[in-house]
Amino acid sequence: MFSSIISLYLAGLMVSQPDTAKAAERQDQQTVEQYSEVLSVSTIPKKIQEGNPEIKANAAIVMDMRTGEILWGKNIDEKRQIGSITKLMTALVVLEENGQNEIAKITQNASAMGGSKIWINAGEKLTVQDLIFAALIHSANDAAFALAEFNAQGTIKNFVDKMNKKAQILGLINTHFSNPVGFDGPENYSTVRDLSNLGRYAYRNAFIRYVVSLSGKEIQSIRGTKYHLEATNVLLKKDPRFRGLKTGHTDDAGYSFVGVAEAKNLYPVLIVVLNSPNRFQESIDLLNWVEQHYNW
Repeated sequence: MFSSIISLYLAGLMVSQPDTAKAAERQDQQTVEQYSEVLSVSTIPKKIQEGNPEIKANAAIVMDMRTGEILWGKNIDEKRQIGSITKLMTALVVLEENGQNEIAKITQNASAMGGSKIWINAGEKLTVQDLIFAALIHSANDAAFALAEFNAQGTIKNFVDKMNKKAQILGLINTHFSNPVGFDGPENYSTVRDLSNLGRYAYRNAFIRYVVSLSGKEIQSIRGTKYHLEATNVLLKKDPRFRGLKTGHTDDAGYSFVGVAEAKNLYPVLIVVLNSPNRFQESIDLLNWVEQHYNW
């Protein structure tokens, strides 16, 4: 029975990339309905031991990915800066409206982005797929900004409006975006509860699941310029239980992480830590705590 449930679950994870916004909204509703049917027959996690983890992150959460049940949380509805975790929403909007083989030309604005980047020169052309690789694996600001410009035909405000509309569709009531990269700002924020739901939704996209599982990759522009990508998620090499998802770091956000883990004898869980003194170790600590305190 469990194998059939998992098969159904994985089938529900597959999300296509439609060409229009209306098609994307229809796909949203269909996916939610399919996913709900699978979850209705899912095994409910049972707590077998009392106690709470000792986590110093300002906010944190552990969620069962199949049911959405919160297994543990700290300041789960506190609005905070989220850094490059923002790029998850950027990737979602683009993948639901653009084809992966479409080609984007890098503007001077995108090339000039500060922070983490792969140093793409203005005038270079890359596929949407390769820019997604750069934005999610390497957390490249220049790639994320290029995706937003390409999708919205150069009008970043229009792209940010799409990000916020998508947040509303997904029920992320304490989330708001002001840029596609994750730069600090009073209007770019979320909560660990909302981020766990965003991560849960994003992980249902087959391409995103593949991208965030990679610890490194080489991409190249249309004219052959090569870019080597190194994952900011060190847990992909350090702890094989972790399968993704996205890191974030800015001065105001601190070090943050949204992670998907599949521990032995457990169904997948989603872990979020915001402004942690050691985001990767605390994510491991939370996963170990779940293994000790829950059974499925």
